[in-house]
Amino acid sequence: MDKKMYKKISKAGGITIPSIIRHSLNIPKGAAVELIADEEKLIIKKHIPTCECCGSAENVKVINQVELCHGCAMKFMKGGAGNGNDN
Repeated sequence: MDKKMYKKISKAGGITIPSIIRHSLNIPKGAAVELIADEEKLIIKKHIPTCECCGSAENVKVINQVELCHGCAMKFMKGGAGNGNDN
């Protein structure tokens, strides 16, 4: 989909992503998106949760507002350093 659409920013500073765009990108209501400011562009991307320790996108959960994969979460629970590397 390469359609140009115009949306006004609300008084609260928000913008609504039109449902036709959300549906085409499989972004459900309430989903997180990434905002990237690039010179004169604002890029809105579908957020793919990734582990903040090892960078994995497999089995990632949000725990206390931190994205962790199952392996790193288990290391933290066991008291390990949790850097994602088994050195």
